[in-house]
Amino acid sequence: MSKAQARTSGSPVRWKPRQYVVLRNVSDHHVALNLPTGRQRVDRGQTLLVPPEVAHLPQVADLVQQGILVIEKR
Repeated sequence: MSKAQARTSGSPVRWKPRQYVVLRNVSDHHVALNLPTGRQRVDRGQTLLVPPEVAHLPQVADLVQQGILVIEKR
């Protein structure tokens, strides 16, 4: 079996893309987030796909209020 066949052969999708939001770093700085799953870096201009609950974390809410991060729905 080739690698391409192994990747596509019946492995079910385990996450639902519509249940996530996009965090976009709109600042000129890199941001390091301390998420429940661990530390995550979001470079300037980059995006991060996260569950909507992340928006309620104090660090993320503060960065959104400062205009550093923007939350976009998928």
